[in-house]
Amino acid sequence: MGKSEKVPDQRAIKIGGLPVIESCTFTEAGAGHKGNKFLSEHLLLYVIEGSYSAKFGAEHVVVHENEMILLRKAIVIEYEKRGAPENNNRFEAVVFFMPDNLVREFIKTSGFSNTAGEATDQAIYKFPATSKLKGFISSVKPYFEDTDDVNQGLIKIKMLELLYDLANADPRLVNQLVQLNSPARKD
Repeated sequence: MGKSEKVPDQRAIKIGGLPVIESCTFTEAGAGHKGNKFLSEHLLLYVIEGSYSAKFGAEHVVVHENEMILLRKAIVIEYEKRGAPENNNRFEAVVFFMPDNLVREFIKTSGFSNTAGEATDQAIYKFPATSKLKGFISSVKPYFEDTDDVNQGLIKIKMLELLYDLANADPRLVNQLVQLNSPARKD
């Protein structure tokens, strides 16, 4: 690691010992942080500052500030995190892992039907954050101050709130969430 690089500040909020929400912040000079990641759970990423590039097969998406991506589980993505040059190359994002049981509970109890819009076959689905989603992100950030003192029941409710906000932001997301249980194909 070079002298001008800073180790990322990563914090996780867990339910049953498994992370469901993570925060990642870093300031890094140079080309950014690249890598590959296997997604064992469905993942939603919101970029607060900087940009995040994700690639799976022929799909390639760049997410900027106040944008989100929904990634299907059981895929390996290539990614790159880049800081905002106008703010000392700072990168900040919040990541939500959505286990199948949470998605099923949401679909079962929400009253949303799968006729709200067409789902896509995309493994990576990008969309802008609405004011409700931005407000939700702000409401979660204080929980990262002391991740050991977070009530797991409250976090489950917050995750269900997120799913409601997503469904209201884009009706196709409900269908996309249902389709997340299907394996993705790399073309």
